[in-house]
Amino acid sequence: MSSVDFDGANSGFQVGINTGAITTQLHVAPERPETPPHPLCTVPFRRDPDFVDRGTLLDQIREKCSAPASRIALVGLGGVGKSQLAIEYCYRVPENFPNTWVFWVHTSNAARFEQDFREIADRVRIPGRKDPKVNIFQLVGGWLSDERKGKWILVLDNVDDEFLDKAAPGHSGSTTGKVLLEYIPQSRHGSIIITSRSAAVASRMVEPRDVITIAPMHETDARLLFQKKLDVQEDLAGDEVDEIMAALEYMPLAIVQAASYIRYRSPRFSVSQYLQLFQKSDRKKLSLLDYEGGHLRRDREAHNSIMITWQITFDHLRRARPSAADLLSLMSFFDRLGIPEALLRHREDKDNHKLDLWEKGLANLSDEDSTSSHDDQFDVDMHRLVQLATLKWLEIQGQFQNWRERFLDILRNASPTSDYGNWGTLQWAALVYEAVWYACDKWNPTDAKHLARKTQRACRELLGPDHLVTLQATKTVGVVHAQAAEWEEAEFCVSRSSKRELGAEDFETLMSMHHLATACGQQGQWEEAKELHTQVLNSRLKLLSPAHPLILTSMISIAFCLSHTNQHFEALKLISECECLMRYHLGPDHPNTRDASDALAEWQTETWPSKPGEEEVSTGFGMVSQQEG
Repeated sequence: MSSVDFDGANSGFQVGINTGAITTQLHVAPERPETPPHPLCTVPFRRDPDFVDRGTLLDQIREKCSAPASRIALVGLGGVGKSQLAIEYCYRVPENFPNTWVFWVHTSNAARFEQDFREIADRVRIPGRKDPKVNIFQLVGGWLSDERKGKWILVLDNVDDEFLDKAAPGHSGSTTGKVLLEYIPQSRHGSIIITSRSAAVASRMVEPRDVITIAPMHETDARLLFQKKLDVQEDLAGDEVDEIMAALEYMPLAIVQAASYIRYRSPRFSVSQYLQLFQKSDRKKLSLLDYEGGHLRRDREAHNSIMITWQITFDHLRRARPSAADLLSLMSFFDRLGIPEALLRHREDKDNHKLDLWEKGLANLSDEDSTSSHDDQFDVDMHRLVQLATLKWLEIQGQFQNWRERFLDILRNASPTSDYGNWGTLQWAALVYEAVWYACDKWNPTDAKHLARKTQRACRELLGPDHLVTLQATKTVGVVHAQAAEWEEAEFCVSRSSKRELGAEDFETLMSMHHLATACGQQGQWEEAKELHTQVLNSRLKLLSPAHPLILTSMISIAFCLSHTNQHFEALKLISECECLMRYHLGPDHPNTRDASDALAEWQTETWPSKPGEEEVSTGFGMVSQQEG
């Protein structure tokens, strides 16, 4: 420095003339240490005073979360109550474990995820969180990984496949180079609960055994929720409430909507009037189900209308899984129950690539719980409200007419002939087919056989002996013969047609044999029934995993045969094994599990002859024996 000249009164930076060098150092005041808060809860919703405890679901969540480093998933349709269960569980945790942190993070997009992570950092007062250049995901992830901070539960709400592959945003619009999921630690002192509409998404984050499927409510729980949301003290009685609950398919969000609609218009509007409006037309159903109101515990980006909720789901499906969205669009034009897979894949059978896409689409829909398959795996069902929502969605997208034409085109191509004169005969055959089953239900085998033979002849003449419909009609003749205790004819019709069509160990063949065995049992031919069920089971074991629902169905059928042939000990052991497998693989609230539990409880109340020292169930059908004790 040669010289420094200060003119006049100078202070601070007022240096005047400077011909040398000045070095200025600015020191930011150090961040003040903050007192760590006590464990807290960041759930952004108030607790629902009208919450209905749905069986054992909360117990299952608590049990699974008690394991170190647990990760569990609540999976189900939009509006089925996944988030509501998570909210209630989060409020119960501090009541039982006051030293546990409870955090809630919404995953609909990266911005919301970052916002909730920043809130966690603020609420627990993590040092360095105010630095604009800090990686907030790494900061919070590090805090969660530190066992000294104590136990915590983290809810990741509304996880989808887009979230799993989303890159974490970094400083100044860049990315951190990691996906968001990588910042969620696997810590012994932490538990993670995810909610998702997709079982496939859940399987990328948790083990299959840690997925809890959330089904619609049981009838009693649905009625109680409806009563609470209507704010009536007396019990709601009458068939009208039951009809409304069934029409709403016991979906919690739809029930809350309906109660809100009625309550808002009370006393001018009643439950009876709502039912009349709902039953008036599909248009009126859509109008009622579009109503948004009554739910204060849904995310600000979510909708209180179950129709809008599902339409948003369909938009996501279109982006992420277009083959599934196409299949859903097509299915919405069929009668929703028993949609034949053969018609859905009518044009794909000769194109392996398209067939693969079709199979993937159906798997995706089943994964999203939008559809369900029958045990025989050849028919598909669609939820009534999902069908309505899909048709409305297609109208909004301007795709309704396009898919309607594709539906009609499939029907035209599936018809055996374009000759209009044959349509009357086919319609007649379909009507007679229904009459066959009516005669069976009324236990009138003579009429049933006569009508079944007529249907079979008509189908053979118009469609040919090898057509799928003709073979199905032939199998129906066999089942009718079984009801009349004509076993030779029954087995010939069922086995011959099934094996000719699909092979001896195809699902459809085995399902037909299962129906034949069931008919034998209904006639009191329990030994014959057991022999057939055993054949079916042994064949299914070659095709399916031991815990598959069809395997369990066969095991239960054999158990009933054993019970009716006075082999009570073997029957009890087998039904007990089935009940345990169903409880583990399907969950305690699954209808099949409940049926098995009821049968087990009923059988256990009776006096069963026991065989001291016996260690195995001797059923003679090649199953792995269950050890006593």
